[in-house]
Amino acid sequence: DIIFQQYDGNPVLQIDDNERSTIVTDMVVGDDIFMSSDTAMLRFGVDSDVILQHVHNTGLLLNSDNQLQFGDSGTKIFQSTDGQLDIDSDDEIEMNATDVDINANAHVSGNFGVGGTTAFEDAIDVDGNISVALEIQHKGDTNNSIAFGTDTQTYETGGSTRLDISDSGVRLGAANARVT
Repeated sequence: DIIFQQYDGNPVLQIDDNERSTIVTDMVVGDDIFMSSDTAMLRFGVDSDVILQHVHNTGLLLNSDNQLQFGDSGTKIFQSTDGQLDIDSDDEIEMNATDVDINANAHVSGNFGVGGTTAFEDAIDVDGNISVALEIQHKGDTNNSIAFGTDTQTYETGGSTRLDISDSGVRLGAANARVT
Protein backbone atom coordinates (compact mmCIF):
# COMPACT_ATOMS: atom_id res chain seq x y z
CA ASP A 1 0.00 0.00 0.00
CA ILE A 2 1.01 3.58 -0.61
CA ILE A 3 -0.33 6.05 1.97
CA PHE A 4 -0.10 9.84 1.74
CA GLN A 5 -0.45 11.63 5.07
CA GLN A 6 -1.06 15.17 6.21
CA TYR A 7 1.47 17.00 8.38
CA ASP A 8 -0.34 15.66 11.48
CA GLY A 9 -0.06 12.02 10.33
CA ASN A 10 -3.69 11.58 9.23
CA PRO A 11 -3.97 9.67 5.93
CA VAL A 12 -5.51 11.60 3.01
CA LEU A 13 -4.86 9.17 0.12
CA GLN A 14 -4.30 5.43 0.13
CA ILE A 15 -3.60 3.21 -2.88
CA ASP A 16 -3.86 -0.48 -2.02
CA ASP A 17 -2.83 -3.73 -3.72
CA ASN A 18 -6.34 -4.18 -5.23
CA GLU A 19 -5.79 -1.13 -7.48
CA ARG A 20 -8.14 0.85 -5.27
CA SER A 21 -7.59 4.45 -4.18
CA THR A 22 -9.15 5.79 -1.01
CA ILE A 23 -9.41 9.54 -0.44
CA VAL A 24 -10.46 10.41 3.10
CA THR A 25 -10.84 14.19 2.62
CA ASP A 26 -12.69 16.36 0.09
CA MET A 27 -11.61 16.02 -3.52
CA VAL A 28 -11.57 18.88 -6.00
CA VAL A 29 -11.37 18.05 -9.70
CA GLY A 30 -10.45 20.79 -12.13
CA ASP A 31 -12.02 19.18 -15.20
CA ASP A 32 -13.66 15.91 -16.34
CA ILE A 33 -13.97 12.61 -14.49
CA PHE A 34 -13.99 9.52 -16.69
CA MET A 35 -15.37 6.23 -15.35
CA SER A 36 -14.39 3.61 -17.91
CA SER A 37 -16.43 0.68 -16.54
CA ASP A 38 -19.87 -0.10 -18.02
CA THR A 39 -21.16 -0.67 -14.48
CA ALA A 40 -19.36 2.24 -12.80
CA MET A 41 -20.96 3.40 -9.53
CA LEU A 42 -20.94 6.48 -7.37
CA ARG A 43 -21.69 5.48 -3.79
CA PHE A 44 -22.88 8.01 -1.21
CA GLY A 45 -23.06 7.81 2.58
CA VAL A 46 -21.07 5.98 5.26
CA ASP A 47 -22.86 2.71 4.41
CA SER A 48 -22.99 3.41 0.62
CA ASP A 49 -26.79 3.31 0.90
CA VAL A 50 -27.32 5.63 -2.09
CA ILE A 51 -25.82 4.39 -5.37
CA LEU A 52 -25.87 6.03 -8.78
CA GLN A 53 -24.83 3.40 -11.31
CA HIS A 54 -24.06 3.53 -15.02
CA VAL A 55 -26.21 1.07 -17.01
CA HIS A 56 -24.45 0.16 -20.26
CA ASN A 57 -25.96 1.91 -23.33
CA THR A 58 -28.98 2.99 -21.26
CA GLY A 59 -28.19 5.71 -18.73
CA LEU A 60 -27.98 6.06 -14.96
CA LEU A 61 -29.78 4.07 -12.26
CA LEU A 62 -30.56 5.39 -8.78
CA ASN A 63 -30.89 2.41 -6.46
CA SER A 64 -33.84 1.32 -4.31
CA ASP A 65 -36.50 3.91 -3.43
CA ASN A 66 -33.99 6.75 -3.10
CA GLN A 67 -34.98 10.18 -4.36
CA LEU A 68 -33.70 12.95 -6.55
CA GLN A 69 -34.64 16.09 -4.60
CA PHE A 70 -34.83 19.67 -5.87
CA GLY A 71 -34.52 22.61 -3.48
CA ASP A 72 -35.90 20.75 -0.45
CA SER A 73 -37.27 17.33 0.53
CA GLY A 74 -40.81 18.20 -0.62
CA THR A 75 -39.90 18.39 -4.32
CA LYS A 76 -38.62 15.07 -5.61
CA ILE A 77 -38.70 12.26 -8.17
CA PHE A 78 -38.55 8.66 -6.94
CA GLN A 79 -39.86 5.12 -7.37
CA SER A 80 -42.29 4.54 -4.48
CA THR A 81 -43.04 0.95 -5.47
CA ASP A 82 -42.01 -1.35 -8.31
CA GLY A 83 -43.32 0.09 -11.58
CA GLN A 84 -44.50 3.43 -10.11
CA LEU A 85 -42.64 6.71 -10.63
CA ASP A 86 -43.67 9.52 -8.28
CA ILE A 87 -43.11 13.20 -9.02
CA ASP A 88 -43.90 15.19 -5.88
CA SER A 89 -43.89 18.92 -5.21
CA ASP A 90 -44.88 21.07 -2.24
CA ASP A 91 -46.94 23.30 -4.49
CA GLU A 92 -46.92 22.98 -8.28
CA ILE A 93 -45.48 20.92 -11.12
CA GLU A 94 -45.25 23.04 -14.25
CA MET A 95 -44.68 21.58 -17.71
CA ASN A 96 -43.96 23.91 -20.61
CA ALA A 97 -43.94 22.42 -24.08
CA THR A 98 -45.62 22.74 -27.45
CA ASP A 99 -47.21 19.33 -26.93
CA VAL A 100 -47.44 16.96 -23.95
CA ASP A 101 -48.27 13.42 -25.05
CA ILE A 102 -49.68 11.01 -22.44
CA ASN A 103 -49.89 7.44 -23.71
CA ALA A 104 -51.78 5.95 -20.79
CA ASN A 105 -54.97 6.20 -18.79
CA ALA A 106 -55.00 9.41 -16.74
CA HIS A 107 -56.66 9.76 -13.34
CA VAL A 108 -57.08 13.18 -11.70
CA SER A 109 -57.84 13.14 -7.98
CA GLY A 110 -58.28 16.88 -7.56
CA ASN A 111 -59.79 19.68 -9.60
CA PHE A 112 -58.90 19.71 -13.30
CA GLY A 113 -58.81 23.10 -15.00
CA VAL A 114 -58.11 23.72 -18.67
CA GLY A 115 -57.22 27.12 -20.09
CA GLY A 116 -57.77 27.18 -23.83
CA THR A 117 -59.49 24.84 -26.26
CA THR A 118 -59.92 21.20 -25.33
CA ALA A 119 -60.34 18.68 -28.16
CA PHE A 120 -61.50 15.12 -27.53
CA GLU A 121 -60.78 12.69 -30.35
CA ASP A 122 -62.87 9.85 -28.93
CA ALA A 123 -65.80 9.26 -26.58
CA ILE A 124 -65.94 10.88 -23.14
CA ASP A 125 -67.11 8.80 -20.19
CA VAL A 126 -68.09 10.82 -17.12
CA ASP A 127 -68.98 9.42 -13.70
CA GLY A 128 -70.25 12.74 -12.39
CA ASN A 129 -71.13 16.22 -13.56
CA ILE A 130 -69.68 18.23 -16.44
CA SER A 131 -69.76 22.01 -15.98
CA VAL A 132 -69.75 24.06 -19.20
CA ALA A 133 -69.58 27.85 -19.08
CA LEU A 134 -70.72 28.72 -22.62
CA GLU A 135 -71.32 26.12 -25.32
CA ILE A 136 -70.34 22.79 -26.81
CA GLN A 137 -69.60 22.81 -30.57
CA HIS A 138 -69.10 19.99 -33.02
CA LYS A 139 -65.48 20.09 -34.27
CA GLY A 140 -65.36 21.40 -37.83
CA ASP A 141 -69.05 22.36 -37.89
CA THR A 142 -69.77 25.61 -36.05
CA ASN A 143 -73.44 25.50 -37.15
CA ASN A 144 -74.13 22.73 -34.61
CA SER A 145 -73.92 23.60 -30.93
CA ILE A 146 -75.38 23.27 -27.47
CA ALA A 147 -75.32 26.63 -25.67
CA PHE A 148 -75.75 27.16 -21.94
CA GLY A 149 -77.05 30.48 -20.69
CA THR A 150 -78.54 31.62 -17.40
CA ASP A 151 -81.50 29.23 -16.94
CA THR A 152 -81.47 28.53 -20.72
CA GLN A 153 -80.16 25.70 -22.92
CA THR A 154 -80.22 26.06 -26.70
CA TYR A 155 -79.60 23.26 -29.24
CA GLU A 156 -78.72 24.33 -32.78
CA THR A 157 -78.25 22.42 -36.03
CA GLY A 158 -77.58 24.00 -39.41
CA GLY A 159 -77.33 27.39 -37.72
CA SER A 160 -80.96 27.33 -36.55
CA THR A 161 -82.36 26.79 -33.07
CA ARG A 162 -84.07 23.40 -32.92
CA LEU A 163 -84.70 23.19 -29.18
CA ASP A 164 -84.73 25.94 -26.58
CA ILE A 165 -85.27 25.12 -22.92
CA SER A 166 -85.74 27.97 -20.46
CA ASP A 167 -87.64 28.82 -17.29
CA SER A 168 -90.58 29.89 -19.50
CA GLY A 169 -90.91 26.46 -21.15
CA VAL A 170 -89.66 24.43 -24.12
CA ARG A 171 -89.61 25.76 -27.69
CA LEU A 172 -89.27 23.32 -30.59
CA GLY A 173 -87.98 24.40 -34.00
CA ALA A 174 -87.96 27.91 -35.42
CA ALA A 175 -91.62 28.49 -34.54
CA ASN A 176 -92.49 30.25 -31.35
CA ALA A 177 -94.63 27.37 -30.13
CA ARG A 178 -93.85 26.73 -26.48
CA VAL A 179 -94.65 23.82 -24.21
CA THR A 180 -95.02 24.82 -20.58
